[in-house]
Amino acid sequence: MPLVLVIGDLHIPHRHHALPAAFKKLLVPGKIQHVISTGNLCTAAEYQYFKSLASDVHVVKGDFDEVTTYPEQKVVTIGQFRVGVMHGHQVVPHGDKASLAMLQRQLDVDILVTGHTHRFEAFQMGSKFFINPGSATGAYGGFRDEENVPTFVLMDMQRSGVTTYVYQLVNDKVKVEMIKFQKPQLTDSSSGGGGGGAAAAGADATMTPTPAPTPVPRDTPALSAEVNFLLRTLERGVPRSYIDVMPVEPPQLYWKTRAYLDEGAFDPFGNRVELDSIIAVQERTLTNMGLNLYDGSLWQIALCLEGLCDFADIYERNVLYPSTTGANKDIGGIIDIRGDSQQYKYGAKQVAGSALEKVPLPGNVTRVPAKDGIPEERAVKDIAGAFFYRMIAPKYAMRDPLLGDYSNSFRTPYPNNDTTTKWNRAGMLHMNDWKPITGENVWAAIIGPLQKLVIKNATRGGVRKFKTFEEAPDEVQLALSILPALVEMVSPLGSLYHCPAGTEMFPPDPDEKTNVSNENNISGYAAVRMLYELLHNRTDGAPTDARLVRALAQVKHIYVEMHKWFMSEHLAGKINGTNIVYQGGHISFDGVYEPEPLNGTAGYAVDCQTWVLATLGAKAYDGKYGAGAAYDTWQKVKELSGYYSKDGALGGVGYTYADPKLPRSDRVWSGEWSYGAVLLARTLAADYRAAGDSAKAAALDADADSMVAEMDKPMQRCDNLKWCGGGLKQEDGSYLYANSRFFISWGWYANPIGATSSTAWKIFTDHHYHPFVLGGNYTAGSPYPAPAPF
Repeated sequence: MPLVLVIGDLHIPHRHHALPAAFKKLLVPGKIQHVISTGNLCTAAEYQYFKSLASDVHVVKGDFDEVTTYPEQKVVTIGQFRVGVMHGHQVVPHGDKASLAMLQRQLDVDILVTGHTHRFEAFQMGSKFFINPGSATGAYGGFRDEENVPTFVLMDMQRSGVTTYVYQLVNDKVKVEMIKFQKPQLTDSSSGGGGGGAAAAGADATMTPTPAPTPVPRDTPALSAEVNFLLRTLERGVPRSYIDVMPVEPPQLYWKTRAYLDEGAFDPFGNRVELDSIIAVQERTLTNMGLNLYDGSLWQIALCLEGLCDFADIYERNVLYPSTTGANKDIGGIIDIRGDSQQYKYGAKQVAGSALEKVPLPGNVTRVPAKDGIPEERAVKDIAGAFFYRMIAPKYAMRDPLLGDYSNSFRTPYPNNDTTTKWNRAGMLHMNDWKPITGENVWAAIIGPLQKLVIKNATRGGVRKFKTFEEAPDEVQLALSILPALVEMVSPLGSLYHCPAGTEMFPPDPDEKTNVSNENNISGYAAVRMLYELLHNRTDGAPTDARLVRALAQVKHIYVEMHKWFMSEHLAGKINGTNIVYQGGHISFDGVYEPEPLNGTAGYAVDCQTWVLATLGAKAYDGKYGAGAAYDTWQKVKELSGYYSKDGALGGVGYTYADPKLPRSDRVWSGEWSYGAVLLARTLAADYRAAGDSAKAAALDADADSMVAEMDKPMQRCDNLKWCGGGLKQEDGSYLYANSRFFISWGWYANPIGATSSTAWKIFTDHHYHPFVLGGNYTAGSPYPAPAPF
């Protein structure tokens, strides 16, 4: 029967110089048929050693592996058993049995192998078996003070059961213990013992019979591929916006494929730049390790819709509430993830981030402030109510999947003249995207948390009522924590400013402090409407403490001002006679608006059409621009930016003007933005149906159905791994951010890799969920209605 070596967490050469000699003596080439490793080999040399032991080697990626092409998780079938493998740093809390059981159900495996804790463990829950082989070198794991015992495991896979031998190096002597597991539904009294496993390892073991476990029914159905992808993005408490390893066999790092290398790196103006330039390195590191806070909020809502609200809470409570990804200088993290320094000046009054009104941290948490990057001794419970940075990561130190930990382009003073990192003479890669953007903040602090709050309380009698700040749900407290900044960012015309001065937008905007974006605005409008409805409804319009009274008045003021903006003449211009919502422009501090011209790619944004129309609805938009105006705007979007399959079916949309020289089947196709177009089509269809216009409703329903059907098709890959047709669904069930590499005019890159945003929007679509409406109902409105303040 097959003999399987289960081994991991070697950490060679960083924490231990080599595998113990006593272990190497036992591991005889030719005796072992399979190797399963939980990762953290750290170098490719250890992988080659495993290949010398067995031809069939399965390795998953650990959080310190230098080889970036290992998959995050893997399922292999050996004999009668499905074996799931994951390193284990993704399991929160680490080694928690309930979390491991959830992972086992997601992977639908008989045996789950994980590592990370550096401590051997084997146990049975119900009809499933769980193994942690520990650390084969006894490397320090950071979980306990005592010295770890080097361990590995051999599994003797039989027809109906598995005999597991754990090898431990204690006082330079190898000790062997045995555990048996039988698969209940295949119990066979004629099955032999596991003596072959002990013999192959060169050690003796005495077999003892183990009673067969009693099968238990599955308590939850297997999670979908989309949910599994979202769960895999969580690393060190922070979800990621992308997974940049292509789910092919063998897995391929996107940055080392033709899909990236043929296009290369380029600046916002389309000029090619070196692969080791700051622009190129920053894109790869942020894509590989970073989280855009908008994506984080989508991640929360989608998981909550799938019944995993408690899992979604992990990120919110441990990152957003204390406003940090870690303050211990030895372990690392970003000490402060808010733009609360003197560098940032908010709104027309140019209020410094540090001078904004103090707010209590939500959830009764504390945080450790820092000075010059060094954590202070004291902890605080009140902070300046500033915006979060749009991008965060678990660590301040970053790693480029191509270059590693260093790049010459990051060296100071030359070639990088960043005066804030004068210390970085070695060119260490580090987080350097410190941009507190309005749109990401209203999603991260308001829309995501409040929608999650409503979903998880839908079966618990609803969100509880409250009269004071202390009684308010933690999610409401989080929303109020950015209110001081939001108040300052209201422009004289009612729009929200895009970012404070000092943000250093990309591409650069010399007058960034007056920049406005209607993508930000519609997100802000939906967010303050949700917050106003919840505050007013759950306090009966009469909070009793001064903080909540002031907050309700401020939220009402912003809501009224933003409604004024969306009802003004400044919202839209025309393209060939059709109303098109401006992407944005600039509003001076004395109230003069200069929109970005619609005849350029920076002035016309598809998501400003889809999100604005889906949020305002046909009644309001048509009431402003005339009967059928919303429908006409959508027809123009399809003409300018629609993606169509080769047989002429509408698949979705791109980002801005499509290249008119290209066939419609060769246009850029965005997963996330196309699902936003589905939201638009479904919303307008419901509105026109209610208004008695069945023809427009039927046409819009057909568009929505066509886009969903086309995106749901499996993608086709060329031999060079580029997208070659089909839909946007990858082999692992995730959805591409886009079908090809493309620079988006407003400051980021689209890449054909699995995206949290696209995959979360797919879940919204399956649930017929409207994220811009509190509670997500297309037609019923908010479950917590409040009288309109205008």
